[in-house]
Amino acid sequence: MDRRADNRYPLKVPVLFSWEDALGVHQRAEGSTRDISGKGAFILCGEYPPAGVSIHLEISLPPAPQAVRPLQIRADALVLRVEREGSPPDTCGFAVINKKISFLAGGEES
Repeated sequence: MDRRADNRYPLKVPVLFSWEDALGVHQRAEGSTRDISGKGAFILCGEYPPAGVSIHLEISLPPAPQAVRPLQIRADALVLRVEREGSPPDTCGFAVINKKISFLAGGEES
Protein backbone atom coordinates (compact mmCIF):
# COMPACT_ATOMS: atom_id res chain seq x y z
CA MET A 1 0.00 0.00 0.00
CA ASP A 2 1.36 3.42 -0.99
CA ARG A 3 1.36 5.75 2.05
CA ARG A 4 2.28 8.94 0.17
CA ALA A 5 -0.04 11.92 0.65
CA ASP A 6 0.90 13.60 -2.65
CA ASN A 7 0.58 12.19 -6.15
CA ARG A 8 3.84 11.31 -7.83
CA TYR A 9 4.29 12.17 -11.49
CA PRO A 10 6.68 10.22 -13.71
CA LEU A 11 9.01 12.87 -15.06
CA LYS A 12 12.56 12.34 -16.31
CA VAL A 13 14.37 15.70 -16.43
CA PRO A 14 17.94 16.80 -15.60
CA VAL A 15 18.82 17.65 -12.02
CA LEU A 16 21.98 19.05 -10.43
CA PHE A 17 22.43 18.47 -6.72
CA SER A 18 24.98 19.45 -4.10
CA TRP A 19 25.70 18.72 -0.45
CA GLU A 20 28.49 18.84 2.12
CA ASP A 21 30.12 15.52 2.94
CA ALA A 22 31.09 14.33 6.43
CA LEU A 23 34.35 16.34 6.21
CA GLY A 24 32.53 19.54 5.21
CA VAL A 25 33.68 19.35 1.59
CA HIS A 26 31.18 20.64 -0.98
CA GLN A 27 30.11 17.85 -3.34
CA ARG A 28 28.23 18.29 -6.63
CA ALA A 29 26.72 15.69 -8.95
CA GLU A 30 24.03 15.31 -11.57
CA GLY A 31 21.30 12.89 -12.48
CA SER A 32 17.68 12.91 -13.56
CA THR A 33 14.36 12.69 -11.83
CA ARG A 34 12.42 9.42 -11.97
CA ASP A 35 9.30 10.95 -10.45
CA ILE A 36 8.36 14.16 -8.69
CA SER A 37 5.62 15.45 -6.37
CA GLY A 38 4.91 18.62 -4.45
CA LYS A 39 6.69 17.15 -1.43
CA GLY A 40 9.72 15.50 -2.98
CA ALA A 41 11.32 13.51 -5.76
CA PHE A 42 13.33 10.41 -6.61
CA ILE A 43 16.67 11.16 -8.29
CA LEU A 44 18.39 8.61 -10.56
CA CYS A 45 22.19 8.97 -10.45
CA GLY A 46 25.57 7.29 -10.21
CA GLU A 47 26.87 9.27 -7.21
CA TYR A 48 24.84 9.37 -4.02
CA PRO A 49 24.69 11.67 -1.04
CA PRO A 50 24.18 9.73 2.20
CA ALA A 51 20.75 9.31 3.76
CA GLY A 52 19.93 12.03 6.27
CA VAL A 53 22.00 14.76 4.61
CA SER A 54 20.59 18.10 3.47
CA ILE A 55 21.02 18.80 -0.24
CA HIS A 56 20.27 21.53 -2.76
CA LEU A 57 18.50 20.55 -6.00
CA GLU A 58 18.21 22.38 -9.32
CA ILE A 59 15.65 20.68 -11.57
CA SER A 60 15.37 21.89 -15.16
CA LEU A 61 11.92 21.46 -16.68
CA PRO A 62 11.40 21.26 -20.43
CA PRO A 63 9.85 24.35 -21.99
CA ALA A 64 6.08 24.19 -22.19
CA PRO A 65 4.44 24.79 -25.56
CA GLN A 66 4.25 28.54 -26.24
CA ALA A 67 6.22 29.28 -23.04
CA VAL A 68 8.18 32.51 -23.05
CA ARG A 69 10.81 31.26 -20.59
CA PRO A 70 12.02 27.88 -19.31
CA LEU A 71 11.12 26.86 -15.75
CA GLN A 72 13.51 25.63 -13.09
CA ILE A 73 12.72 24.22 -9.66
CA ARG A 74 15.19 24.87 -6.87
CA ALA A 75 14.78 23.06 -3.58
CA ASP A 76 16.52 22.50 -0.31
CA ALA A 77 15.71 18.93 0.63
CA LEU A 78 16.55 16.05 2.94
CA VAL A 79 17.74 12.67 1.60
CA LEU A 80 15.30 10.10 2.98
CA ARG A 81 16.78 6.93 1.54
CA VAL A 82 19.34 5.68 -0.99
CA GLU A 83 18.63 2.72 -3.29
CA ARG A 84 21.73 1.28 -4.94
CA GLU A 85 22.77 -2.23 -3.92
CA GLY A 86 21.22 -5.04 -5.90
CA SER A 87 19.34 -2.61 -8.14
CA PRO A 88 19.67 -2.27 -11.91
CA PRO A 89 21.88 0.75 -12.72
CA ASP A 90 19.01 2.68 -14.28
CA THR A 91 17.02 2.48 -11.02
CA CYS A 92 19.76 3.46 -8.55
CA GLY A 93 19.26 6.75 -6.78
CA PHE A 94 17.78 8.46 -3.77
CA ALA A 95 14.52 9.88 -2.46
CA VAL A 96 14.21 13.39 -1.05
CA ILE A 97 11.60 15.38 0.84
CA ASN A 98 11.50 19.12 0.20
CA LYS A 99 12.23 21.57 3.02
CA LYS A 100 12.07 24.71 0.86
CA ILE A 101 11.13 25.04 -2.79
CA SER A 102 11.13 27.89 -5.30
CA PHE A 103 10.32 28.19 -8.99
CA LEU A 104 12.35 30.24 -11.45
CA ALA A 105 11.11 31.27 -14.87
CA GLY A 106 14.00 32.38 -17.06
CA GLY A 107 16.18 33.30 -14.08
CA GLU A 108 13.46 35.14 -12.15
CA GLU A 109 12.27 33.62 -8.88
CA SER A 110 8.52 33.25 -8.46
